[in-house]
Amino acid sequence: MKIWKYFLKNISTSKINLLADINKELFINKFNKSNYFNIRNNDKLSYLNFINSLTSDSLYTVVPILSLTGKPDKLYIVLGRSFLVSSYSSTEVIYEYILDHYNDSSDDYNLESLENYIITFKYKKIYIDLDQLNKKFTPK
Repeated sequence: MKIWKYFLKNISTSKINLLADINKELFINKFNKSNYFNIRNNDKLSYLNFINSLTSDSLYTVVPILSLTGKPDKLYIVLGRSFLVSSYSSTEVIYEYILDHYNDSSDDYNLESLENYIITFKYKKIYIDLDQLNKKFTPK
């Protein structure tokens, strides 16, 4: 269990960890119900609220979505690839990642005139086979 805690404490703390970064040899179960967390106008405090809402000792994947309404059935732009978070992740690192992708999208899609928008985190808990994780990271 120590390795799991160490793993979680290093997820998206100094840089964003993408879901694709996880070693393909590890079994990842990502077949859970998606949840949604809305952040109005990229408010920094909301990032802290999001991280604080996560269950400790759990790993999540997040898809960042930009929209005008925050409704998943309306037009939206996916701001980047799925990334990983835990309750130990850095809100500043996540904020900067989203801001960079928002700015890129703003340039690409002429979104400079948006006064109000919503960043939605579509997130869900994922599971990694802990036996495989222990084998991978336990010193021999």
